[in-house]
Amino acid sequence: MYGPGDEVISTILKMIRVLPAVPVVDSGEQPFQPIWFSDLGKVTAAVIERSDLAGETLEVSGPDVTSVNDILVRLGKITDRTPVKVPVPLPAATLAAKVASLVADIPVDETKLTMLRENNVLAADAGNVLERLGVEEESPGSAASAVEFALDGLHLSRRLNKDESGRLGAYRYRAAAS
Repeated sequence: MYGPGDEVISTILKMIRVLPAVPVVDSGEQPFQPIWFSDLGKVTAAVIERSDLAGETLEVSGPDVTSVNDILVRLGKITDRTPVKVPVPLPAATLAAKVASLVADIPVDETKLTMLRENNVLAADAGNVLERLGVEEESPGSAASAVEFALDGLHLSRRLNKDESGRLGAYRYRAAAS
């Protein structure tokens, strides 16, 4: 699942913004199929309303298959930064996550590494419940959240200033110094 403040894509965005190099597990090409947080909420609400689905195992994911490398490219375009990718073998990443988790709360843990290793993509014949329930992926709410996510990326890349005021944030464009 991804959205503002998530532990995977937002963490990658922060690393791109501040680090000259970003670690990727193995080749960075392991496929995964994240779902936008509001789409997952809509699916959950729809399933709760359907008693005929009780006891079924339902599989849900977003419509697109991506990879860490693809995310790095997309977020690199938003931030106008292209840090060097440093491949880290999965066993080394697993050991580092175990050791680091003993002393700090880190965003990468064994569960996330296992998901990378296990090909976290729905099988073609699995039947994504998102489609089965007819949940619309694009809604004004998710579009607004996507814009907010992109604006946060621009803020992190220092292209926009963000002023927090209560629940709402206001963005101001900051022209580059010449």
